[in-house]
Amino acid sequence: MRFYGKRRDMIVEGTVMSRNGTFSFLVGKRHIVSLGGLDVRKTFFETKEFIVSQGFVELLTGLVSSNEAPDDYGAAFFVKCVSSLSCAEKLSQKLIWLTFDTRRFSFDLTTKPTSKLYVGVTEIAEDDKMLLHTLHIFEKFKRSTSVAHIVFPWLITPNYIVRFVARARLYTAIMKILNKRDKTGKREEYALQCIYDEEGGRDKVIKKFIFNALSSSVTMTGAAVTWLTVFLANSPEWQEKCRAEVDCTISKHRTSPKQVRDEVLDAMSLQIWESSFSTLYACLQETLRITSTGTFFRKNVSGGDISIGSTGEVIPNGSYAAYLPDHVHMDSSIYSDPLKFDPSRFLGSTSFGEKEPHSFLGWGLGRHLCAGMRLVRLEINVIIVHLLANVEFELSHKQGHTRVGEMSSVDRNMLRPEKPRIPTYMRYKIRDVETTKA
Repeated sequence: MRFYGKRRDMIVEGTVMSRNGTFSFLVGKRHIVSLGGLDVRKTFFETKEFIVSQGFVELLTGLVSSNEAPDDYGAAFFVKCVSSLSCAEKLSQKLIWLTFDTRRFSFDLTTKPTSKLYVGVTEIAEDDKMLLHTLHIFEKFKRSTSVAHIVFPWLITPNYIVRFVARARLYTAIMKILNKRDKTGKREEYALQCIYDEEGGRDKVIKKFIFNALSSSVTMTGAAVTWLTVFLANSPEWQEKCRAEVDCTISKHRTSPKQVRDEVLDAMSLQIWESSFSTLYACLQETLRITSTGTFFRKNVSGGDISIGSTGEVIPNGSYAAYLPDHVHMDSSIYSDPLKFDPSRFLGSTSFGEKEPHSFLGWGLGRHLCAGMRLVRLEINVIIVHLLANVEFELSHKQGHTRVGEMSSVDRNMLRPEKPRIPTYMRYKIRDVETTKA
């Protein structure tokens, strides 16, 4: 059961004891090959015969499809939808709503902007009560994974029942909204409507897009933006560097001395948002490097063995490959003092991630880059830029006393990136509203 409880420790120990960093083990009847080293990283991330969705879903949910008729569990459909939503035209259309929501809810870092841009259900995003209710249901769904049910698929556990009920409630709520739209002829130009118009099939859209989008936005993006805020709150030097970059951009694009900061940000184009914040992006990359817990999985569905680099070893057909991000992200020969928050690693003409091939995995790699990377970067940019422009903040104790330098560490055994499990407090002050300079 260490595979589901202390997976990182288990893989690190196995890697140390192995001859070349590669070893295999069984989880139930499933054969898994753990890979380590540069040569095998290339195999893992660049081999086209590996299937990502089967590797992840089958090991972490207990579902299994045959090699003869592999099921991608909606992955291709989801990537197609996200790619469509990430085009410049659609991002530009939604930018005004993202900046509006962020300005109103600059401290609610994972709800309003996420819900409109990703989930795209306007009726939920614009109703605070319904939004909180929906997110509460999703949190239940997310936190009720049953390890026992994964290992023994025939076993009905309390967590499995909670998860099943939460999924049904989410499905029913969104289906009710779509049915009402069809009945009244009402249209809302948000993500859900775009996907519904292009692909059709309410059941397909909800099951294969909405649930995946919720998992990606609320869980992964929420973790990234939360940890980035915490790191900046704990790093006055980097917070000020990012703020100076924000102030410089605002000054550059201010069209009138009377324009306040938020008005300048509201008027900025997609191109400006995507090209103006290199220091902030370096901080995001460093955040992803430190907080990328969990394990990447692939499944060999090629019909034959896949060679593991030049090791002379193979991943048999039907077996799974695993790669631990810590193998590279916590490698002190690549990233000196790897637990230190040091965004300078990603600044300059040649960043750490470029010096060593396949050394930064924050957005995926090779044949499987994150389909929503552009969309996620925009969302995080808008949130953090508004925060930096209007607020100075630092880590504090619950009583309000500063605790900069006492930040909680990331639990490296977490099965996926998550927001801090220990309550984190910050104290802040609103910046002045001066208009003649940022």
